[in-house]
Amino acid sequence: MEQTHILERLTPTEELENLPSETEYALNVAMVYQDAATREWAGQVCAHATRLAGKDAVHSAAWDIRRLSEAAVCLEAVQTATRADVIVVSLYENQVLPAGFYDWIDGWLAGRRLPMGALIALINVCEAAGTWPHPIHNCLRAVALQGQLDFLLRERRLPGPSGGGLFLKKARGLAGSRIRHAASGHKR
Repeated sequence: MEQTHILERLTPTEELENLPSETEYALNVAMVYQDAATREWAGQVCAHATRLAGKDAVHSAAWDIRRLSEAAVCLEAVQTATRADVIVVSLYENQVLPAGFYDWIDGWLAGRRLPMGALIALINVCEAAGTWPHPIHNCLRAVALQGQLDFLLRERRLPGPSGGGLFLKKARGLAGSRIRHAASGHKR
């Protein structure tokens, strides 16, 4: 069976080529990232979408996960993700994620009304990490299910010691209830 790239399923190239030129369809992409390397990886997904759909057909916006704790930034990111066809989350599995990241997820899940879309998780995985799947995999998979989004997980292996314990402490403390809530499939 031939695999189709998720972005190709969302915007079939032949359909885009046959659209009248006055059609103003846009593929809306919302991205969150942790640093320059994760932003670059998310940008590669957006560049691929642009190659498939055309330069004028893709609208994208990106936010640093750390800035999602700022109310105005989080609100803008929530509004964009609510309308996004593709949501890209690019991060390190062993990093502590700020509360603003979970607020962002809660916000766009509550307001999302699009009938289709995709959540693309780009996860940098430490080679020394012990457990698989890591809790962030399960969290994002549950978020996609709750938001009725296709879920695509891509991992990139990185050398170095595992810091998964930091994520688990943060998840159990500040955001643990949100992960359990998302995994249960209930809306707030």
